[in-house]
Amino acid sequence: MRTILISIRDNDWADRIVRELAERQNLLGDDAEPYLTDDELMLEFVERAHLDAMVARPTVACKCPVSKGAGRRTVGYAQTERFKWLVHVACKKPTQYIVDHWISNMLNGARDLLVEVIPDHKTVTDYLDRGARFRVRKQELRDGRHYTGTRV
Repeated sequence: MRTILISIRDNDWADRIVRELAERQNLLGDDAEPYLTDDELMLEFVERAHLDAMVARPTVACKCPVSKGAGRRTVGYAQTERFKWLVHVACKKPTQYIVDHWISNMLNGARDLLVEVIPDHKTVTDYLDRGARFRVRKQELRDGRHYTGTRV
C-alpha cells in the first residue's frame, strides 16, 4: 500500500477536488452528484496538483512474542534501508502500533482537514497512552530535547 502526499496551491480547488473524490467513493452519505465529469476532474487534478511524496504504508505487523521497548532503543529492532521503517529483525515486520497509527504518525501533530469536507471522516487523534507519554517525557528530560511539542 502507498500513501501519497499531494499539494494544491488553491485551497478552494483542493476542497473541491477532495469533495469530488469523496462523492465518487460514496463517503458523503448524500445523493449529491459530482460537479465535474471524470474527464474534467482528471484535467483539473493534473493541472493543479503537485506530487510531494509517496511512501510505503505497512499493512502487516509483527506477531512475534517479544517484549515491548521504548522506540529505536529496543533490542531486536532495526530500520530498513528502503522504507526506513523500524522493524523486528527476526520477522522484518513493524510493530502493530506502527501499522495501526501510520497516518497519525505521518501527520506529526498537523490537523487533518478532511473532516471539514467529509463530515463522517474520523479525525486521527493522538493515540499515545499515558504510559507512553511518561516514557516520552522521561526521554525528553534525559536528552534535553522536546519530542512532543508541548513546550510553548
